[in-house]
Amino acid sequence: MKLALILCLFVFTILQIKGETLFAVKDQITGTQLLTVNPVTGNTTQVGTPIKDLRPLDTLTYDLNNGMLYFVAYTNSLKLFLISLRLDGSLHASPIPLNVDIVYNCFVNPKDGNVLLYAGLINEGESVFTIINVDIKKGTLKQIASYGKSKNSNIGISAFNYKENYVFTEAIDSFSNPNQTLSFIIDLNSGNVKQGIVKRKYGLEGKFVFDPKLNNLVGVGFIDHQDPFIVSCDPILNEEKQIVRLDSKFHSFVIGSTINYETSHIFCVLNRGFVGPTLLTVDYSNGQILSAASIGRLESILIVP
Repeated sequence: MKLALILCLFVFTILQIKGETLFAVKDQITGTQLLTVNPVTGNTTQVGTPIKDLRPLDTLTYDLNNGMLYFVAYTNSLKLFLISLRLDGSLHASPIPLNVDIVYNCFVNPKDGNVLLYAGLINEGESVFTIINVDIKKGTLKQIASYGKSKNSNIGISAFNYKENYVFTEAIDSFSNPNQTLSFIIDLNSGNVKQGIVKRKYGLEGKFVFDPKLNNLVGVGFIDHQDPFIVSCDPILNEEKQIVRLDSKFHSFVIGSTINYETSHIFCVLNRGFVGPTLLTVDYSNGQILSAASIGRLESILIVP
């Protein structure tokens, strides 16, 4: 997949952190602006000043241990960098250059504070998926695994289970077999990759988030693109189950979602066509919708833990 196909003129990335404050990075064309987002009203507030000449990809993640935000951004020459921000919007360290062609997602490993990249890499003329560990203190990159073919693939859900130390990704080869979803479980200890074929009742969308209490991934799914459901997914057993069925008025597709597993709240952004994107907060322990707020016209959005 070419970088230009997934870069957006207006990128919004929302992050739920401790205290249920939502943070976002906004692409302002000339740079990146950190924002906070009120989940009840959808209103945003600028934090700090824009970071010039760097435009964000939908990769925002947060380190609870050091209070840092991380995301991948690109320059006008399409070079990629890992950015670290303090919560006041200031740069924590110099951007780390990334020798990859595209990054689909980022995860903070709470065990060592390093950042894991789920990326695409052109290797000897063939585009492949790769998992890379970024040592934040040293600024160095180490490839953990290389697998599959990212060229011509539609990227599915991805998540990081830090308790069992694996990354889970999905992809569909849009040319050779568009009706088949492939799953990949990457063991971060050994680098081994287990590939499987996914048989799902629900069409899962957006980025799923690991809930250590359920020991499962949680996110949003659909049946035949109808009403959305909050779904838990066990990638090891290749099973998923419905937690909550949402009201039919939220029929749409998911741009992204994240959870606060301590409160069992899921924040998901649903693109509702002419209505525009809606930020929905749901208690997935009982199915109660806590708030639904318009967040304005967005071209692309990704919510990550």
